[in-house]
Amino acid sequence: QQINGVEGVLFYAPIIFKRSRIAETTTAQFTLTIVMGLIKVFFILLSTRFLDSSGRRPVLVIGAAGLAFSLALVSMGSFPAIGLGALAAMGVMMFIAAFSFGFGPVCWLFAAELFPSALRGRGMSG
Repeated sequence: QQINGVEGVLFYAPIIFKRSRIAETTTAQFTLTIVMGLIKVFFILLSTRFLDSSGRRPVLVIGAAGLAFSLALVSMGSFPAIGLGALAAMGVMMFIAAFSFGFGPVCWLFAAELFPSALRGRGMSG
């Protein structure tokens, strides 16, 4: 779950927002971080709806495509010569949405199914 870079994006999101001139004050960066959290919760709930009806594979494919597209936006928006800093900020938000829709919840679902019912609580706790 960590290999897709979600921790790096979450850690550097305020810096990306500042460099893209979307949020130059600490208050604005904090506000956008709260918005990221709300996006995360919304797309996790949306994912649970689609996991039951569509299955895991379509959710993972959509999530992976969203991750790739959003990282492309972050990289394009990170070049100061282009002057499209808003693309980087939008890419960060889309990355969080795609991760929360696909790899985030599905990996926890897979991990829970690896253990037999009698050992599931102990296996998932540590």
